[in-house]
Amino acid sequence: MQAPSQIKVLNGMLKPSLAKFFLVFSLVFSCSAFAIEFRSISSVKAVLYDAPSQEATKLYILHNAYPVEIVVTLAEWTKIRDQLGALSWVENKALSSKRTVLVIAKTELKSAEDPASVMLATVEKDVVLE
Repeated sequence: MQAPSQIKVLNGMLKPSLAKFFLVFSLVFSCSAFAIEFRSISSVKAVLYDAPSQEATKLYILHNAYPVEIVVTLAEWTKIRDQLGALSWVENKALSSKRTVLVIAKTELKSAEDPASVMLATVEKDVVLE
């Protein structure tokens, strides 16, 4: 640690060119924040792999309409995260832009947000809804 007499104090503000650099840098990185993207499985059964290749290890199968989070998309493959948080790869042709929801606990669907409103249905855990 330096003695207080050895610490140099900068007078004034940042140089304009340095200030512009920091401004542009912060704008670029704040604007490049990624929005979370969700899709669903479009095929009857989609095989998930540990790498973006059909020669990779097959991990498991997801069924039609199962919702997934998109992590990264390559030419023919997409890395996804499932409801349990597991990461895997699926072929792009097995994905749909349709958004679905996976019920994670038994849920009552009501006609309005009011707790006194009419119950339309009871949905069991692990049911996929559009």
